Amino acid sequence: MTIKRPRAIATLLLAWLCFGATLANSEEINTGDSLDIAVFEWDREAGAIRSWETINNEYTVAEDGILYFPFIDGGIVAVGLDTNELASSLSSRLLESLSLPDLPAVQIKQSSTEPVSVYGFVRNTGRFDIRPGQTIREIFVAAGGSPIALNANPGLELSELTQRLDVLQSRRTILSARLARLRAEGEGAATLDLPEDVDPEVAEKQKREEKVFSLNRERTERQTQLLEGRIGLLTGEIGSLQTQLKNLSLQLELAQEQLDNINQLADRGLAVNARQLDALSLVSNLETRQLTLQLAVTEARQNLSVAELDLVDAQSGASASRLVAAQDVENQLLLLEDQYATLSGRAKILAVSLEPASALQARVWRKGATEPIFVEFDAPVMSGDIIEFRSLGDQ
Repeated sequence: MTIKRPRAIATLLLAWLCFGATLANSEEINTGDSLDIAVFEWDREAGAIRSWETINNEYTVAEDGILYFPFIDGGIVAVGLDTNELASSLSSRLLESLSLPDLPAVQIKQSSTEPVSVYGFVRNTGRFDIRPGQTIREIFVAAGGSPIALNANPGLELSELTQRLDVLQSRRTILSARLARLRAEGEGAATLDLPEDVDPEVAEKQKREEKVFSLNRERTERQTQLLEGRIGLLTGEIGSLQTQLKNLSLQLELAQEQLDNINQLADRGLAVNARQLDALSLVSNLETRQLTLQLAVTEARQNLSVAELDLVDAQSGASASRLVAAQDVENQLLLLEDQYATLSGRAKILAVSLEPASALQARVWRKGATEPIFVEFDAPVMSGDIIEFRSLGDQ
């Protein structure tokens, strides 16, 4: 926009633009303040006042107190100045930066401050008016702080909860070691792997589990060796008895054949009764010995079956009992985890009440921004902010 006027009138107008505003009241500028800034200059060639319409706009003072403005490298410190002081400083910086022939006129007006919107992990969500210099932490307090009811001394309760959580953590480590030991025994593992980075008290109890694992393994190995030795002896005994039984069967076969021959001779009157009786006695003795050996083989086989069952029981039976015990320990761990989660949640709430930044983060949408940013709790609030208080673990 170009306004043609006589040079004298234009000069007076520029002077009014530069200095007339000093007569008006001007508040001190703070971070987050929105400023309507307009720049004018005298166009010598056109003989008119020219407005810098391409950059005349609303600007926000950044969190670091700097007003970032076109053509001003590094911006200009705005916090602590009033609008007239900032306008004068900005005018001088533009003159220097752009090598202008005349000092430009700068008008600055403070825009009305918009309330901020608050939601998330606070007692009261909604819109809140802000004052200059107010921080995210103060907005959290203004919104009622933690949404969970607290007792009169949250610091003491948090200390007690921390101690209980330490005890539960120690108990969890011990149960985890026992569970690892029972599972290793149930699976027949040769070694037991346990965490090494634990406190001395827990480490001592882990050593007990390692000792129990070692003793149980040695006992199982000894029992297994004894049973395997017995199985070997019984197997050898059965083999020996079967060899004897085979030889005896051959003797019995020959004796029976001899008896048959003697009986044939006796029927013809060619053999005496005494010889017939001796042959019959031999066959009877051999049959008795054969029956005894057969009974011995049967008994040895029964003993072998018992030994094999004992070996299976010593191995798989012990494993089964360990796995059952492991299931019981696992159930205890699940109950402990529930207790730990409940107490941890309460401790987190208490920590939020004492120091919000220890458990919460502030996600902020600045006015006109499409993407949020995460800011510290001591960061200043800006006009029109949308603030969400959320857990540190949330993505």
